[in-house]
Amino acid sequence: MLSNIKRFTLLFLLVVIGSCRMDDGFDAVHEEVQIKQNIGGILICNSTNDADLHSYQFNIQYKYRNIHDSIYSIGSGLYEGQEWPKDEQLVRLGRWTILKTSESRNADKLIIGVLETNHWTDYEISPTTIEQNPIWQNQKISSSFGNYDNISKIDKLNLDGTFSVTYTFAKNDRILSFKKEKRRINYEINIQTGKPEMKKISEM
Repeated sequence: MLSNIKRFTLLFLLVVIGSCRMDDGFDAVHEEVQIKQNIGGILICNSTNDADLHSYQFNIQYKYRNIHDSIYSIGSGLYEGQEWPKDEQLVRLGRWTILKTSESRNADKLIIGVLETNHWTDYEISPTTIEQNPIWQNQKISSSFGNYDNISKIDKLNLDGTFSVTYTFAKNDRILSFKKEKRRINYEINIQTGKPEMKKISEM
């Protein structure tokens, strides 16, 4: 009888230990990637890849080394549940230097600054910032604000400071149909202030 109790106890401990190890997930993977820039210099990306049994993400710290070997700390990006493309390019617009990166699973952002002062500002392009914009609100679009399915992604940042965003959103009345719609939203970076400004919304 005592032997059976010992066997049961040992089996129980093995199950508990195995469960704890599964909950711990996987070790983080660190990587430095250097991307040659079209404007000259190198974008230095220090990435930490965190993963578990349910999802994965890349946390990235960006630095820029110019052709004179001066280094500027730009900021961070987060590719959540998606692969990091490892192809980011800085864009120069007047006195501004701009980096497009991911902010989260459902949003992108622009990091905009002036190299000479090494001062940078994050501008999030997310479902929240889109739907709070007066241009969006004036169109009276039927969307389910705050829905998990709402995703906004920047298609491409052009050299003239214009860019478009594909915004996929859940319809407000989609209880039975689970219907989603898309809009293309055009933005332009103000050359004076460096801020992205929404200009136009069109159907897709």
